[in-house]
Formats: sequence, C-alpha cells, structure tokens
Amino acid sequence: MFDKIISVLEDRAVAQNTRRIKEILEFRRILEPEIAALAAESLDPNDLVLIKTILDRQETSLSQEKADAQDDLHFHLTLARATKNDILVEVTAILYDILGECRVPQLENLTRKRISLRGHQKIYEALKERDSELSRSAMRDHLRDVESLLYGRRADAST
Repeated sequence: MFDKIISVLEDRAVAQNTRRIKEILEFRRILEPEIAALAAESLDPNDLVLIKTILDRQETSLSQEKADAQDDLHFHLTLARATKNDILVEVTAILYDILGECRVPQLENLTRKRISLRGHQKIYEALKERDSELSRSAMRDHLRDVESLLYGRRADAST
C-alpha cells in the first residue's frame, strides 16, 4: 500500500514538473528573443567583451568536458543587462531561479552544452552586427534547439 502511495506522489511530481518546464519554455519563447533584439540595439562595447568572455569560458569548459549551468545563466543575464532595462534583468534572474528548480537530466549533458554554446555564438555574432532581427531569430533558433533536446527531437548537430 505504501509503495502505491509513493508511486502516485512521484507521478504527480513528474507531471507538475513537466507542466512547469513547458510553461517556462513558453515564457522564454516570448521573452528572450525580444531581449536579444533590444540588446542588439542597446549594447555597448563592454557588453560585447563580457559576452565574448562568457563564450570563451563555455568553450574552455566544453574542451575539458565540463558542463557548468552557471555559464548559461551568465550568458542570458548579461544579454538582459545589455538591454539597459533593469526590469528585464530582474525578470531574467527570476526566470533562471525558477528554471533551476526544474533542472532536468536531458539538459545537463555535454551534447546540450555544445548545442547551447553554438546557439550563444550565433546570438553573439548577430549582436556584433547590431542586427536586432537577426539577434531575435538567433535566440528563437537557440530556444528551439534546447526544446528539441528536452523533448527528444534531434536538433541540428552538424557543426
């Protein structure tokens, strides 16, 4: 009897976590492409240097086969800071706190980190051009790749 109760509770927890992750992904699709677009218009040279430093750190971690979720957080927070909009920074920080509650093994591996880094690099290249539409599109692609990994659909891993 006790095992059945535990099983039911575990099933409910998984269902709630799945729903929460879906909601987080929906929110990210609404928010983060617009952050990238605004950052492309608002960033200064120091923002680009900081973003590049984060990307270099991500690349080094991957070359040493280490995966650090903090690098991902720093990239997205730095992008929000580049908008020069304090509310977007606060909302992004809250979003990543919520995301931290729902960490899933499918996203905590080197394959995901490599695909994430590739997405971040594309966003950075668009930011360097100060192209808001390209930055928005690169962020949408990045989020789609992350979601594809989460739901078992293969993201383009050709590079």
